[in-house]
Amino acid sequence: MKINIRQKLSLFAFIILAGNGSIGYSIYNSNQDLIDSHKAVQHSTKVISQLHKINFLSKDIEAAAMHVVVTHDSVSAKTLYAAEKTITAYIGQLKQLTKHNALQQLRLDSLKFYVNKRLDFSIGLIGLTGKQGLENATVQIAAKKYQQLSGHIQQITEAIQQEESVLLEKREQTNRDDMIMFNRLSVVLFFLINVFTILLFIASYIYLLQNKAKEKQAIKLAIANKELIFQNQEKEKRAEELTKTNSELDRFVYCVSHDLRSPLTSVLGLVTLIDEESNEPHIIKYAGMIRHSIKRLDRFIGNILNYSRNNRTDIVAEQIPLQETVDEIVAALRNMKEARGINFEVKIDQQHDFYTDMHRFNTIVENLIANAIKYHKLDNSDRNITITGKSDRNNLHLRITDNGIGIVPKYHDKIFEMFFRISGKIAGSGIGLYIVKEIINRLEGSIEVYSEEGKGTSFVIILKNLMP
Repeated sequence: MKINIRQKLSLFAFIILAGNGSIGYSIYNSNQDLIDSHKAVQHSTKVISQLHKINFLSKDIEAAAMHVVVTHDSVSAKTLYAAEKTITAYIGQLKQLTKHNALQQLRLDSLKFYVNKRLDFSIGLIGLTGKQGLENATVQIAAKKYQQLSGHIQQITEAIQQEESVLLEKREQTNRDDMIMFNRLSVVLFFLINVFTILLFIASYIYLLQNKAKEKQAIKLAIANKELIFQNQEKEKRAEELTKTNSELDRFVYCVSHDLRSPLTSVLGLVTLIDEESNEPHIIKYAGMIRHSIKRLDRFIGNILNYSRNNRTDIVAEQIPLQETVDEIVAALRNMKEARGINFEVKIDQQHDFYTDMHRFNTIVENLIANAIKYHKLDNSDRNITITGKSDRNNLHLRITDNGIGIVPKYHDKIFEMFFRISGKIAGSGIGLYIVKEIINRLEGSIEVYSEEGKGTSFVIILKNLMP
């Protein structure tokens, strides 16, 4: 299927829009990745910051505990309790920040456990100091138990901080990579958008140029179309005039030919009367010559009438008994002077009823057999004319063959032209075969000639069976 320029432009615009959409989607995804990476960095930074606060508070707790033991200051004791609660709150925040990290959650649970345990120990230590005095309190502070608790808290805090530091480094690296990728993608996409825009502009410009060219072409075609319409109207007018002229000429020929036959018949009757009543040889000779010329003229007029009738009248299809019809035509033509001594053989194999125009069929067969008679060899004792045929449901195949003088191959196509004659020695008008060809064409048939000079001629006719 051929795509026009408008469809191409629409398709190209759709591709550009789809490309821009893909570009926008890619930018959006890259931007989201960048935002997520930045949030992850902030998250890790916040976790580390909270851990630093816990470490600072843990040192403050140790100092506050020493101060309470030494000075028995109740205010410092309250500060100690508040610091432990703050650490517990920080641990809760860290658990919320690291809720997707199971290992960190376990570490924070351990951290909370030791912080609470140290708080309990600190409370117990302060109570013990009040009962036993400074010496026992000092011993308890220096005890390994407190150091172990602080050591566990320190180890857990450092482990959490170490992992978060590793995550922070990875996230910062990812953030840098995303930023680099985003910048590169932005440059590439900016370039592609510009390229698509330029291509769209070029395509639009080409479309406008082609559209202008098409408009000019359309104007030229409109002008040419008007000229063609005018020429067609003139041709139709001339065709109507020619049709009218041909019809009038056809009627004129028919009327003239018909009117000429009446006086010819009268003259022929007078010649017959003279021939019967006169005893003088030279008068009888002249009368015979007149009769021969009248018959020639009558046959010519008959051919003209047949040609006119073929053009004027419609085809009337009727059933034809082929063998009987051809036998009757042969019997009528046997009376020709040239037919003396010719052997006729008619053999028609009628396998199916055959329908065609009777008058036109008779004209075809009569003309072809008459020509076979006229163009026979007068000096040949074995003269033959054979008419064979075969009819079926679709066609009639008819062959008329003689062993006469034959036709030179170069004349095979010309013999069907109007007024064409091969030999001037044999009388003829040169219109018979032309009329035969026209009638056969009218009956949707064909005719072919096969001939060799000095050996004879065969005409092969195929006529369509016009059976209703």
